[in-house]
Amino acid sequence: MDKSLLWLVWLCVAVPCFGQLQDPTMPSDWRPSVLGESTLKDIHFTGFFNNHDQKTVVINGLSLKEGDFVQGFELIKINSGEIFLKNDHGVFMLPLIAGVKA
Repeated sequence: MDKSLLWLVWLCVAVPCFGQLQDPTMPSDWRPSVLGESTLKDIHFTGFFNNHDQKTVVINGLSLKEGDFVQGFELIKINSGEIFLKNDHGVFMLPLIAGVKA
């Protein structure tokens, strides 16, 4: 039998057997989660207001306070320099300082 044909047969049989490997440190039913349609790039911060200790931010055109939801994220904390958003994938800190373009 020709060696190239033998290799071809081996590849056709062996490659599908390899498949995706499971991380041995994860539970057997664990599957990597896929980010939903909403990601941090969908969050557009445009304003911060502090009126008598009631902090409000404007995100995606909505006036929001702590505990409100936007694009699948819960606004859990508003500080003078950053906000904290939470979803199923964790807690994310976004600075409230705008970038400066020269």
